[in-house]
Amino acid sequence: LLDENEISEAEDVEKHAIEKLVPCNAISMLFGEEKSGKSLLSRYLGKSVANKIKVFGKYTTEKMPVLCLDLENNAQDIRAFTKYFATLGAEKIRYRTRQTGVPPLDSPALLHFCEREHPLIIIDSMTKFLNGADPFHPGEMSIFFDKLLNLCAVGATIILIHHSTRADVERYANSHQIGANVARAFAVVSEDRPRLNRVRLEGQLFRGGEPVSESLIA
Repeated sequence: LLDENEISEAEDVEKHAIEKLVPCNAISMLFGEEKSGKSLLSRYLGKSVANKIKVFGKYTTEKMPVLCLDLENNAQDIRAFTKYFATLGAEKIRYRTRQTGVPPLDSPALLHFCEREHPLIIIDSMTKFLNGADPFHPGEMSIFFDKLLNLCAVGATIILIHHSTRADVERYANSHQIGANVARAFAVVSEDRPRLNRVRLEGQLFRGGEPVSESLIA
């Protein structure tokens, strides 16, 4: 057993996959209404991390392999993401999709991969990975997040994509357990729906830091 001093010394100083925005070995969440740009933004973040490119030209990144577990988008959507961000660098985002098969979040193979590679994992989207769990039930959502936190414990950093409530686009939907388990949460708000000319990234939850917000112009 480690005492309180030993456990503090054993933990690394907090690192970030993306400076100020995405801490390593933790869950960060992008949420918003449909067609607000969540998936597009997450691929930009992933491509920037894979190629050690500053996000928005200002936030430094830690280079790491990027894996997207995608049950939301089809091959045509993924082809569009690839085209948009091809100039960011040669390193590619790796995918598992409905067509190729997505491993369970508690898969021993996925845990081993995270332990070996220390990747950034994009999960698109949360509701597609619940496997029948009730998103409003705190106990069932706690079990779901335990799977994500176990991936983080062995080396993964996670960007989780989720939806907002219909009544308020700056509130995430479903159980309060979500906020209890994520380290960062950003509302992705399209100011020109259904177009994506102007998108606001609004920091909602920042454990251990001040919320960061950005106004983005496509």
